Amino acid sequence: DFTESSNYSEYDLVYQRMEWSVDPAIKYIAGSVTSYFKSLVEELNEIEFDLNSEMIVDSVKQKDARLDYTHSNNKLLISLENALTKDKVDSVQVYYKGEPDKKNEEIFSVTYHSGVPVLWTLSEPYGAMEWWPCKQSLIDKIDSIDVIVTCPDAYKTASNGILVSDVVESGLRKMHWKHRYPIVTYLVAIAVTNYADYSDTLRFDDGRTMPILNYVYPEYLAKAKIESPNTAKVMKIF
Repeated sequence: DFTESSNYSEYDLVYQRMEWSVDPAIKYIAGSVTSYFKSLVEELNEIEFDLNSEMIVDSVKQKDARLDYTHSNNKLLISLENALTKDKVDSVQVYYKGEPDKKNEEIFSVTYHSGVPVLWTLSEPYGAMEWWPCKQSLIDKIDSIDVIVTCPDAYKTASNGILVSDVVESGLRKMHWKHRYPIVTYLVAIAVTNYADYSDTLRFDDGRTMPILNYVYPEYLAKAKIESPNTAKVMKIF
C-alpha cells in the first residue's frame, strides 16, 4: 500500500553514507545517514525522505547548520538552509535512533542460530523506511553508497560491496563496506553475527580473477565450502 511521493521527482540521489551502531542481541539501531543529492528543479527549498514515524530523529544538519524538519505520517520533510538551483548538489545528514517496526519481523530481524544472536534486514520492496531514512523509490537508484557499522567485537557485519576496513577497538568492531554501482534503496542491507568468512575465486576466460567473499554461520562452514563454489559458476554466466 506504499505510494512513492510526487516530491521524489525534485531531486536525484547521488550518494549516501550510512553509519550505524547495532547489537545483534537487541532490536535497535542508532546512527546517521548522509545523503548527497542534485536538484532537478529551479528552486529546491526542501527535501523529503521516508522514515517510520516511530523512529526518533535527533537532529538534521546541512554542513554545520542545524535544519528545521517535520517527521510525521512516515515522512521526514527537511527545510534546506538555502534553496538549491537546478543541477546544484548538496547534502544533509540525519541523526536518528529507535526500534524498527515490530509489526513485520522480517524487515529488521533479531533472532538466533545455534544460540548466537543474529540481526539481518530484508527491505524488498518497501521496507527500508522501517529502519533508515531513505528515498524509498524503485526509480531513482543511489549512485553509490558507503555502509559503516559498529557492533560488539564478537560479531562481524556483512553488507553491500567491498570490505575496505575492519577495525577492532575497545570491545567494538567497525566494518566499512564500499559499493560503487547504482543500487535501489531496498537492496541496502546488513547482517550481523559471529560469521566465519572465506573467499572463493571467480576466474574469467581472459585471465582476470574476482574474489567472492562468503560470510556463513560457523556451524555451516564445512558444508558451505563444498557448495559455495557453485556461486562462482553462476556469476561467471552473468
